[in-house]
Parts: sequence; C-alpha cells; structure tokens
Amino acid sequence: LAVGGESMMRSHPPPWFLLVGAVCGLVGGVIQHTGKTDYRIGGLAINGKEALERQMGRTFRDYMTREVGPLFNPPLTFDMISLDFVTTYSLVESAEIDFVYTNPSIYSCIEWQYGSSSLATLRRKRQGQELNSFGGIIFVRADNTEVRSISDIKDKIVAAASISGLGSGQAQWLMMQQKSMSLMQDPKQVVFTSNQGEVVKGVYSGTFDVGFVRTDQIEGMESRATPLKGEDGTTVPCKKSLFRYVDVVERIVDGSPFPFDITTVLYPEWNLAALPHVGYHVSREVQKALMKIESWSDEATNGSYIAWQPSLSYLPLIDMNQRLGTIVPQEGGGGKTGGQGA
Repeated sequence: LAVGGESMMRSHPPPWFLLVGAVCGLVGGVIQHTGKTDYRIGGLAINGKEALERQMGRTFRDYMTREVGPLFNPPLTFDMISLDFVTTYSLVESAEIDFVYTNPSIYSCIEWQYGSSSLATLRRKRQGQELNSFGGIIFVRADNTEVRSISDIKDKIVAAASISGLGSGQAQWLMMQQKSMSLMQDPKQVVFTSNQGEVVKGVYSGTFDVGFVRTDQIEGMESRATPLKGEDGTTVPCKKSLFRYVDVVERIVDGSPFPFDITTVLYPEWNLAALPHVGYHVSREVQKALMKIESWSDEATNGSYIAWQPSLSYLPLIDMNQRLGTIVPQEGGGGKTGGQGA
C-alpha cells in the first residue's frame, strides 16, 4: 500500500498542491498569464540599426521568444526595436517598449526618472580580458610636454565623442569637475566627433591637443593596426606608444586590478532593464534566461559578449549625472534629465 500510495501521489498531486499552484498562477509547470503577450525590447543603436540587429537580435528576439515564451500560457513573444538618443526617452516615457538595453549613463537617467529595474549586466571580452566594467582615459600625443595632468587641459583643444557619451565624455568631465575645472569654460575649444576613433586620429594628427576615449580604445585600434596620419601626411599603424595617458590611476574589478590604463572611475557595462509596467513573473523569467546564456552560444558570439551576470549597481552613474547637472532633482522626488523639457 505504501508503494501504491506513493505512486498515486506522484500521478495525482494532492488538492493542496493544486491550490498552491493556482494561487501562484502555475498549472502544469506553465505560468498562467492574463496580461499582454507581445513584449518589445528597445536597444540603443549607437552603431546603427543593422549593427544592433546583427549583434543583439538573436538574444532579444529569437532566444527570448524561444526560451521564455513557452513558459507562459498563452505563450509570449519578444521583438527588438532600435532606439536613438531621442526615442530611447520618448518610448520609455510612453511605455511603447517593455525592456531597455542602453548605455550605462542613459540607463541611470531612465532609472532615476522612470523607475526601471536593472535585470542583468553584460560581461564583455575586451582585448582578451573578460570585464563587466569600463571607464575613460585622458590622453595626449607622446611628444606633448605641455599636458602632464588634468589641470593642464586649460586653454587646450579637447576632443571627445559626445557630451552624452560615458567613456568618451562624461567620465572625464567629472574628473575635471573634481579638479574645480569646467569642461565648457576651461579648454580653448571642445570638439565632439561622434566617433572615438576620430578622437584618436585627431590627437595624433595635431588637430586636437587632448583626447577623451573609452578604456582600451587605443589598444583596440593597435590590435587592428588602424592607420593614423601625422602632421606631415605620412601614415603609421596605431600604437599605444604614440600616446601618453594622463593621471592614470589603479582600479579594482572582480577582485583584480583593472587590466587597462584608466583616468576615471570604473562604471558598469551595458545592461537590460525592465520598465515598471512589466510584471514580476515576466521580468524574472527574462532575467533567468539571460543568466543561462553560455559564452560559446550563437547569442553571445553574435553579440560580442561572454555572458550576463546579476546586475551591478548603477547608483554611481546617477551620482555622476547629478554632479554634472544632467539629472535635475525635482520637488517630491524623481527628476528630469538634462535637455528634456520641463
């Protein structure tokens, strides 16, 4: 009878088990879902729509629909759309997307203003190093003897990719501010190139005195033998030895020294976040699916990443944006991001 009784319990779960399953929305291992079934993931396409599709389409559309969709009844589907710096904010505000994949600085503004929740942080492979963080470097040409520290940037021509770029703009801007300097008032001129490679090329050619780029940008250009044209018109392959980094500091990541020269604070990599209207069960399953992706998978290979890890804190970026004035606190909590209407 004991054996038979055990067999009956395995074939026919007791009433209390079914009751708990019903309360939790679980029937037969499938989550009963009464909300929307079509979810959209918005991704910031800093290198264009085609590049975003090539890199992240398999992860956010194909993999999520395949791995997360069947866990729900009715099944869920996922789509990915490309965002720019304007539509990132407008589609988040209108709730036309459900999840957002963007750079850390923009994400911190979204979290502050709209209450999004970060689900996971990317782990990338940069010049053979697996990393979950990055920062910025301030650099000059190797023969430049006038700029030895951040304070020497005064009255020089400075180049960065963008005022909204983290590794090539904002991170260095904060370091200047900590030296009681203004990015907009102390340099002779500030040029935004929209491309970090152009910053490096411009510093070497003598067009710019000082450059702001992401950690490992120059090392990456050296590995690809990117050509640089000098003042005399001759072309040489990019080498780190052609430049000198300013005010280099040591930072720790994953318990070890950060493997690249760095001038700034370290900040977490890009992340995927859920907007407030997304239910807990959907967010949870998306997060779990990301953690299952292996480095050898098609998703990781196409996305040029190693894995996803539990989300790092993006509070340091909120603090940075508040200090730079790109997040403006409002009465009653929350805030507006710089450049947005009142």
